[in-house]
Amino acid sequence: MTLRERDTYHTPMETKLPYGQNAILNLQLPEEKLLAWYGRSPGEPLDDIVAAMAAALLDPLGYPPLTQAVVSGDRVAIPLDPAVPRPNRLVAGLVGVLCEAGIAPEDITLVVAANSDPTDDDPRAELSETIAKRVGLVIHDPDDRDALGFLATSAENQPIYLNRSIQDADVVLPIGCLRPESALAYHGIHTVLFPTFADTATRDRYHKASNEDSAVARRRRREESQEAAWLLGLNATIQVIPGASSSILQILAGDPAKVEEEGARRIAAVHHHQVDQQASLVIVGIDGNRSHQTWENVARAVNAGLSAVIDGGIVVVCSELETSPGMALAQLAREDDIPAASHTIRGTAAEDAVAAAQLLAAREQAHLFLLSRLDEEVVSSLGIAPVGTEEEIGRLCSRTESCALIGAAQFAEMRLANASS
Repeated sequence: MTLRERDTYHTPMETKLPYGQNAILNLQLPEEKLLAWYGRSPGEPLDDIVAAMAAALLDPLGYPPLTQAVVSGDRVAIPLDPAVPRPNRLVAGLVGVLCEAGIAPEDITLVVAANSDPTDDDPRAELSETIAKRVGLVIHDPDDRDALGFLATSAENQPIYLNRSIQDADVVLPIGCLRPESALAYHGIHTVLFPTFADTATRDRYHKASNEDSAVARRRRREESQEAAWLLGLNATIQVIPGASSSILQILAGDPAKVEEEGARRIAAVHHHQVDQQASLVIVGIDGNRSHQTWENVARAVNAGLSAVIDGGIVVVCSELETSPGMALAQLAREDDIPAASHTIRGTAAEDAVAAAQLLAAREQAHLFLLSRLDEEVVSSLGIAPVGTEEEIGRLCSRTESCALIGAAQFAEMRLANASS
């Protein structure tokens, strides 16, 4: 991405940053103060997601058309990454092709994560009523041993359990959400399978903050995820490249190795941004519905902002977060003993441990502000300054020399120009 991207989202005096499901942050900024606006995705979002999904499945990468790869009577499992935008449209496109290939709707099962937003539309909502009531829906419970199947023991001598609906299927077609390889808590294209639909013990191992300590630690988790997919006999995957405002830019389907290679190239073109000059204030937006408004995405967005802000500057996160802090995040309140808080966070397998470790480290580099739906007391207890209105953010802008914006920041990877690798 180039510095100072210009499009319909801002004019020299008016700047708009989308966040949440439909919210917009409106700012009035002098043109010379706005150093950069990152995250406006190249290319247009897909207008017809159903048709795009069908096209990807009929001409996949390194794999025969789906209509030739399945036969009547096959039981098909479709694990859904909770981060994918527009899941019901994606499902409609995939189920449509499967039915055209002779798969009976009752032989199709959608598998969704336990933390998927129950208020969101049923992923079958875009199917016809006749088909929707015949397609199965399984909500994964990592604590339910009866719903888990033992697959094998990993190379690290760890038991690999997967949701039984996935393990017992004849064909598994995951729908995952591509991210930059360096994204927090992302373990490659097979994250959608493992650990998303593994048992609690496995998920706890992946939640540990130490997994983000080094390239070696990240690679180990990534290789374990890949091993689980190989042991399952996964032959094909579907991966989505997300855009701003819950849009979908591209859909890739086919052989996992081919999709991973091509996906890495395309995600770099969309979500990798070079920072030529750091700003004193960086405002980052987390867009998407409630499934995207998570502490993990707050940490990812802050991580993106840190590369674009000067040391000791300000990072403002715009979100519609309403999830209370978990066990690990609660340690951020121990401002009087940061080493002890860090030790406790690193020793826990709480689901929010990676987010807590990242935010604790970030507080040492920049002043953090959060726009959310949480009570101000909850936010401030974490050592993060709450903001309640766009006027407050506007006042922050007026007091700083320079500003940069990052849209869809939960997917962004920022690289500082001339920084050592």
